[in-house]
Amino acid sequence: MFPFFESMAIVHGEVRNLHHHQKRICDTFKHFFPGFVPPSLKDLIPKTDRYSQVRVKWKFQYSSTHNHSQIQPYVPKSHSHFVLAISDMSYPFKSTRREELNSLKDGLPQGAEVIILKKGNLTDTTYSNLAFWDGTHWYTPSSPLLPGTMRAQLLEDGKMLECPITPRNLSKFSHFKCINAMNNLKEAPTYAIQCIQEHK
Repeated sequence: MFPFFESMAIVHGEVRNLHHHQKRICDTFKHFFPGFVPPSLKDLIPKTDRYSQVRVKWKFQYSSTHNHSQIQPYVPKSHSHFVLAISDMSYPFKSTRREELNSLKDGLPQGAEVIILKKGNLTDTTYSNLAFWDGTHWYTPSSPLLPGTMRAQLLEDGKMLECPITPRNLSKFSHFKCINAMNNLKEAPTYAIQCIQEHK
């Protein structure tokens, strides 16, 4: 069993935001495996010739001493609506133990996704960070459960800004996107703000 993982996009043969993924692995090792040397992702990039897709998913699972790579065709997600789910959970590292995250979707119809509300603030979905459009700029919640690699890159590039987002100020925004390693602002589907429903 590998306790941690990274999901990375390989686009036209290049790993996207590789340095952010490497940093997260190094931070995880520093916290959980002090004294162990983290793997170097650039030395472990798998060949992707068997897939004709432009964008494929590299799932990299790891422990303190072992790792496993798997290349998967990427299947984009699409949702009918989103439900605000109140939770005090913590998920600061990209762990394979996602039972608490997944349980937030219990009872929801197929196609629905949750947006996790913690201490009155919107954070993430179960698989992505969020970006909200106010007509001029993209904003992302300033207190995510897990600061993602795409989120970090978009903030670094000045394509997105941070701010607290609450149910009360959602009306300031017209649309939103679910962003993650596989989906930047261009690739992620756009949802109307009205797709977000009341608390679960």
